[in-house]
Amino acid sequence: MKVLFLLVCTVALWCQNTAWSQAEKKSHLYLGVGLPTHPDMLINEKNLLLSVSYRHNTFESFNWAVFLHRASANSELDFFNDNARLLEYIRASGRDIGFDWDRITTYAMGARIHYVFINRPRHFFSFAIGGGFYTSNSTRQYLKRVGITNIVNDDGEVIDSVVENFDRAYDERRKTEPFIMPSFHYDYIFKNDFVVGVELNSLFDQDSEGVTTHPVLANYYSISLRLGKRF
Repeated sequence: MKVLFLLVCTVALWCQNTAWSQAEKKSHLYLGVGLPTHPDMLINEKNLLLSVSYRHNTFESFNWAVFLHRASANSELDFFNDNARLLEYIRASGRDIGFDWDRITTYAMGARIHYVFINRPRHFFSFAIGGGFYTSNSTRQYLKRVGITNIVNDDGEVIDSVVENFDRAYDERRKTEPFIMPSFHYDYIFKNDFVVGVELNSLFDQDSEGVTTHPVLANYYSISLRLGKRF
């Protein structure tokens, strides 16, 4: 009887391990689209994140993955070199607009390790830490001098001010540096092995000197929707 009991337990354990192996030790390929926010940019506009990634469900609690991200944002003025239009824009917008406009495009390639909280046939949730190298191209349009004329009333009080002239400048830099990227991931896996997921990422530039030498740092936070396939 004991032998039969041990045999049944052994078979049950083998079936459980085999079922997990067949159901969970699979490859996952994702395409993602999302919105990055660059904290170094005064105005975050035309934000877009595109990604492609591969994850392998190596162990129940630990997975590995590789990824490629393209993040971009652009607040540049297409009439920056047109004196009349730029002066009209500055006067109409007021001084709250600031006097610089930025653009950045970043390609980041790396690998990550997932610590998995939920690893079920239909649900996957993990925290990951990754790293790699990125290359970015950033530009900044800015006004290095602004001539303002104050308008006063009869009592000599300033009641308004008008921008009369300015000197503009333009800076562009390329940069390639290492980065680290913590992230959270959630997937819902359908019965046909298609996947819908959400990903939260943060890219941190590891070059502290970049703070003073580049128009825009590559650092960004992002949320993206992912569509994928398990195979």
